[in-house]
Amino acid sequence: MSIIKERINPMGLRYILTSEGDKTVIRLGTKSITVNMSLEEVSQCWYSWQMQGAYMQDAFSKLSAEEREFLMTGITPAEWNNIFAEKEE
Repeated sequence: MSIIKERINPMGLRYILTSEGDKTVIRLGTKSITVNMSLEEVSQCWYSWQMQGAYMQDAFSKLSAEEREFLMTGITPAEWNNIFAEKEE
């Protein structure tokens, strides 16, 4: 049985974290990412970020910039690529 936790970021976005072995699936509505950290590790990093005031890049140093962006804004890497895709003329 998977362990499930809920976390809220500073923007009020509500994330659902699910343990998948040694990885964690982080969901926001219908969007999700899977990170190579245990649920406990993600929870400790979230605490450091939210409760102890650590900078996101320090608290979640094991995550990529794109994964951290998802936690801060809810925007997935695919959505960023779509937003900033170069237009062909």
